[in-house]
This record gives sequence, structure tokens and C-alpha cells, in this order.
Amino acid sequence: MRAALAIVKVTLRQLLGRRASIGLLLLCLLPAVSQFLVGFSQSDQEALELYRESTFGLLFGVAVPLTTVVLATGALGGERRGNTLGFILLRPISRMVVAVAKILAAWLAAFGVTAIGAGVAGTALGLTTGNWAQLLPTIAGVGVATLGYAAVFTAFGYFTDRATLAGLAYLLIWEGAVASPIPALTTTSLWRIGVSAYAGLVSEGRHWATGTGLVNQSQSQLRDLLGVVVPGFWGALAKSLVLTLIAGAVLSYAFRRQRVTSEV
Repeated sequence: MRAALAIVKVTLRQLLGRRASIGLLLLCLLPAVSQFLVGFSQSDQEALELYRESTFGLLFGVAVPLTTVVLATGALGGERRGNTLGFILLRPISRMVVAVAKILAAWLAAFGVTAIGAGVAGTALGLTTGNWAQLLPTIAGVGVATLGYAAVFTAFGYFTDRATLAGLAYLLIWEGAVASPIPALTTTSLWRIGVSAYAGLVSEGRHWATGTGLVNQSQSQLRDLLGVVVPGFWGALAKSLVLTLIAGAVLSYAFRRQRVTSEV
């Protein structure tokens, strides 16, 4: 346990010590800025729809994926490029523990940035309309989406030097151009997993199966975004945890092969 915590601590220091994290934080704060600038002059319903549009489109769709991809690909990529991973693997630590610790560090670093954006956006809505019901669901949804991206792209960062480029291609081409217009493919979109967690926690999410509660524009937009993905916090969390276990197992296997190669 001490070894895993040490790996997490060192990795967090490496990831959050980069200047890029400041720019990513500013990106995550943009939905809150728009809410503060416009929300006071709108009705409560209009302010809520603005909140949904900015959080779905900018926070979940852009800031969360981009932030997590940039940070997660560096969790193991830097170790591999600097030839320092071998020093960790020579210690008597389970390879699975090393892999999961790296994924956890990537998630904590990314969630530390994205949760601030989600929290400030929810606070902005609360201050402009008195509606605080969106705050915790938004933070929870961001946490679930961030975990999924952290698992996938921490592994990508180990296997290729172009992991960040691959991540951007996935975001722009697959999630943006391919999955969005085809409802059946929305299950492959990681940020939609986070949105489904959010939808499962807000009041309309509980009525999704019967179609009741989908009475305004923002709710209809939420349904269109999710496609065939069914809202539900626990189901979304389970998906991200499964991705974490799969990525951990793949990395653990790769670490064992690296050790054999180094001895030869």
C-alpha cells in the first residue's frame, strides 16, 4: 500500500507540475464564466438550458476529454521515454498495483482540474438561479467520465509516443464525427458515460425509461446526446471501473514482458 501511494504521489507531482495544467484549468472554467456573464440576465429556465448547453458541449464534450488525455498520456509516457519505469518494476511490487496506481494518479490529476470547472459552473448556476441541484451530479458525472478516459489513455501513453495525438484523433473523429450522428455508437463515447451518470442523478434521469419529464429543450438535448446510452450513475461508474481493470491488466502484462526483455 505504501509503495502504491508513493507511486501515486510522485506521478501527481509530475503531472500537475506542468504548465499545461494551468491552461487546462482555464478551459474547464469557461462554462462557469459564461454562466456568470449571462445567467443573471436570464430566467431560471433559460439559465438552466444555458448551463446544460455549456456543460454538455464544452465541459463534458471538450474540457474533460482534452484535460484527461493530456494528463493521462503523460502518466506512463514520461516514465517510458525517460527509462525510469524499470526502476519501479525492479521493486517487489505487483505489476497490477503499479498499473492501477498510475491510472489512479492520472485520474486524480485530471479530476482535480475538471472537478474545479464542474464545481464552479454548478456554483454559478446556484448563485444566478438558486438551483443547486445540478452541482453534485455534474461533479459526479465529470468524475466518472474522467476515470474512463484516464484508464484508456494511461495505457495508450505507455504503448506509443503519439498517445496524445491518438487521443485527439479519437475525440475529434470518433466521438465527434462518427459516434455523434449514429445513436448505436454512442456507447463507445467515454464522455457520454459521464453524462449518463449525471443524468441518472438529476430528477429527470429517474423518469428516463418511461419518457416522462422530457418536456423542455435541455432535457431533449440530453436525450439526443446520449443516444442509446441509458442514464444511471452506478451503471456508468461500473463501466469506468471495468475499463480501469482492463487497462490495468493490459499494462500489467506489458510490464512483465518488459522485465523479461530487459533481463535478456
